[in-house]
Amino acid sequence: LANRSFMVMSGGVIFSIGLLIYSILVHNFQLNYVYSYSSMSLNKFYLFSTLWAGQEGTFLMWLTYGSIFGFILMRVVGKKNPLVLFFLALVQSTLLLILLKKSPFAMLWHVHEEVPIGFMPADGAGLNPLLQNPWMVIHPPTLFLGYSSTVVPFVFAMAAMVTRDFQGWIKQARPWVVFNVMVLGTGIVMGGYWAYVTLGWGGYWGWDPVENASLVPWLFSLVLLHGMLIQGKRKSLVRSNFLWAGMSFLSMLWGSFLTRSGVLTDFSVHSFAPSGLTLYMLILQGLFTGLFVYALINFMNYYRREGFELVPFGKGYINRETFIFFGMMVIMFIGLFTLFGTSAPLYTQWFGTPASLSPDFYNTMVIPVALFMLVTVAVAPLLAWKTAELRNKNTLAMSAGAAFVLTLLAAVLGLAPMTSVGEHTPYYAIQGTTIPQFMVTVRDFMFDNLLTYSPYLIFFLASLVIIVNLKVAYLFLRNNAGKAGGYVAHAGLGLMVIGILTSSVYDRSEKVMLPRGEFYQTESGYDIKFVNFLDMPDGKDRVKLEVKSRYGSTYEAYPQFYYSEYSKAYMVAPDVKVQFAKDVYISPISFTPARLANQGELELGKTESVKYKDMQITFNKFLVQMGAGTQEITADLTFQVDENGYPKEHSVFPVLKAANGEMNSSEVEVPGTSYRVKIASVNASKGTLKLVISSPQSGNETAKDMLAIELSEKPFISVLWFGTIVFIIGSFLTLLIRAKESRKD
Repeated sequence: LANRSFMVMSGGVIFSIGLLIYSILVHNFQLNYVYSYSSMSLNKFYLFSTLWAGQEGTFLMWLTYGSIFGFILMRVVGKKNPLVLFFLALVQSTLLLILLKKSPFAMLWHVHEEVPIGFMPADGAGLNPLLQNPWMVIHPPTLFLGYSSTVVPFVFAMAAMVTRDFQGWIKQARPWVVFNVMVLGTGIVMGGYWAYVTLGWGGYWGWDPVENASLVPWLFSLVLLHGMLIQGKRKSLVRSNFLWAGMSFLSMLWGSFLTRSGVLTDFSVHSFAPSGLTLYMLILQGLFTGLFVYALINFMNYYRREGFELVPFGKGYINRETFIFFGMMVIMFIGLFTLFGTSAPLYTQWFGTPASLSPDFYNTMVIPVALFMLVTVAVAPLLAWKTAELRNKNTLAMSAGAAFVLTLLAAVLGLAPMTSVGEHTPYYAIQGTTIPQFMVTVRDFMFDNLLTYSPYLIFFLASLVIIVNLKVAYLFLRNNAGKAGGYVAHAGLGLMVIGILTSSVYDRSEKVMLPRGEFYQTESGYDIKFVNFLDMPDGKDRVKLEVKSRYGSTYEAYPQFYYSEYSKAYMVAPDVKVQFAKDVYISPISFTPARLANQGELELGKTESVKYKDMQITFNKFLVQMGAGTQEITADLTFQVDENGYPKEHSVFPVLKAANGEMNSSEVEVPGTSYRVKIASVNASKGTLKLVISSPQSGNETAKDMLAIELSEKPFISVLWFGTIVFIIGSFLTLLIRAKESRKD
């Protein structure tokens, strides 16, 4: 009866998602969901993706994935372990209750009282232009598949704690953990690549709270996967693996609460707007957290009461299980710290203004501990289980020598010490909020003593990881290809680390103003000409640029730059020229028509420098002065101008005053020039300001259209994407062998 009930519920869910897809394809705008996210003019390619464009659709997709998992588990587990399906059905039921509250089948007049019953709009509101991208079709469903698959190891763990099955659940659940790590990891990287090629800010990971919400359960799943490996080999970590299975699923629920409750609306471009589901999501979180804690405490009491002995690791600390465990603890720390930072907007509001940790602070805390993880991944494959024995010492020595040579070569080619990982303040995105002093002390200690020379160490260790794991994988490929999967995945991890290092630390970026029709030479040696705008049939106009590299090669770049009626703002998408050793990344910033050519707008971040006409402008820092009901923000700027053929620097201090809800900006003259500068606006969350620079138009000077762009070079970023592919291949090989082992049992 229980199985049949589950089949009926799951069948209803699958029918519902089919009905919603049909409603989208036939443009049934009487449904509020269809009206809100689709339109008659929407490309068929993107029309289907509106299924997961809103909260209701993603909840239904979550339920659908759970139903599919249930059908698979009914065949795999059957009647042998009915509690697995019981706990899965419990999760599905609570999600179904939430979906009844936030239904994708709500009619337009049920949501908007002013709409008459039976009214059929001629067209829908449409899909956000930023989401009209090929990656929208594959990234969200992939990410949600990995996200929702955390439930399967969780229900296996819950059933095992109730039935006192300490060991059996490991082999049954392990393929699902591998699947989760592979798919969720793929979804995370897809999102990073989508941001890189679409959003125009030049990066692929910004420690955005919504990005972190998917990273945290993935990290905990990684810990669980390696814990299962140790338990399978040594019968150790019995209780810990239950804990990590719970943490992966519960952190997924917590991330869902943060992203769907509206808590992160002011801190993430990815977050959903408030939807009235806050209480329901908290109940969901509280219910399963309470059930898990209760089951875990009962199991631990039973374990202790029955006198089960803890199985120790092997002799000494130099054995494989100990090194794997050390690596697990590093991943655990990164996961917990990221969870702490992601939740910052929630708990900081208890003490004042809600705030989030800055990306700089994440980088500073994570980089040093990640070094220890690389050590464990490089050395563990050469260690024996149980005994303190280093096998293949020659392999380690030769691999270390090869990694050292590669590091020397990288140093010759430009690898250098890190001079800065960003501004020391503010740590929070919201100005005026501070963090505990001990965390500042830890951060400064890490920077002064470890981070400066970390590029050399990171490159060496990542190279060692690649060489050692490929060597071991090669040995397995000759005999048992399936067992090579984990080592291939670790080699992919090493490649990803090198790609992240080279593309992030040694990224070169500059902002320039391009007059229409003229070649302009940038500091990085490119000659760029702004040719014209190209009208596109889909309304997403492009800018035509001619680019000449310092090596003589020439190509045309076509970044997007258009005004969106949907967003009531200008939208940009970069042009990315993929080369062997680097990507050349060009993103438009602003356009100044000829009639305003004597006035330019620039946006700068702290310590950022930009060339404007014949001046080099550097934004040094903010100076903030608070008064009774007033705030005065002074920008410390340095202008390098040409005086009599020699460069000369001048300090300029424009002021923006805020009082009684009004903003007033003073215009300041730039010494040695006819230019004047003032602050147009300040973005405290980004730590940036926008300047307006003006000069009297000379009578014999012809005004020209001006296009502001950001030009970046991303060295060897292709290594990151290639490493991701290698990681996925290794994970897939591991999935095959773990699934085969599970079927045998």
